[in-house]
Amino acid sequence: SILDSLTARLAAGLFYTYLHASPAQTLALPKGELLDFKQTMATHELGLALAYPLGEKLHLGFTTKYVKRSIEQPDGTPEELRTDGGSGINLEAGGILRLTTGLSLGVTGQNLVSVDKRAYPRLLGLGLAYALGTELLAEFDAVMNFSSSDSVKLGYHGGGELFLGGWYALRGGAMHDSLREATYVTGGMGLIS
Repeated sequence: SILDSLTARLAAGLFYTYLHASPAQTLALPKGELLDFKQTMATHELGLALAYPLGEKLHLGFTTKYVKRSIEQPDGTPEELRTDGGSGINLEAGGILRLTTGLSLGVTGQNLVSVDKRAYPRLLGLGLAYALGTELLAEFDAVMNFSSSDSVKLGYHGGGELFLGGWYALRGGAMHDSLREATYVTGGMGLIS
């Protein structure tokens, strides 16, 4: 990626990403059968991201990317799982509104034009962040997934950082994902020099 956010008010980034994977999975089929399933995926993404401040309180951003996915699946793959990937343009947009000193609200729309609903689900994210100088940062956000088959699925994320003595950063966070019905917790400590 190449990024310039210093020479002009319009920040711009150009990026290319290549992903390759051959995950092995065991899938439960509708009649109760199990299928050992391995597919090979290759994804190319080429994109342009732009961001612009509208005064001191509002920042807007936009990303467009071209995605090309190729998927090789084994013989005998069930029809409902068959795909060869696909290609197309994907769009994302977002904004940050500074409500007060230290308090910000963020909104993102991800995969607004989606190439593949499973790999690139349509998401709406809403986040709230509070910073007390450089000593404390607390964040909370919710993500709505509109690409699941039965209903909108929600994910909740929260976390914080405490910066001690100008040297140590203590971090912790948790998330709950209702699509995968899973909860994750993480923590860490950093040394800044």
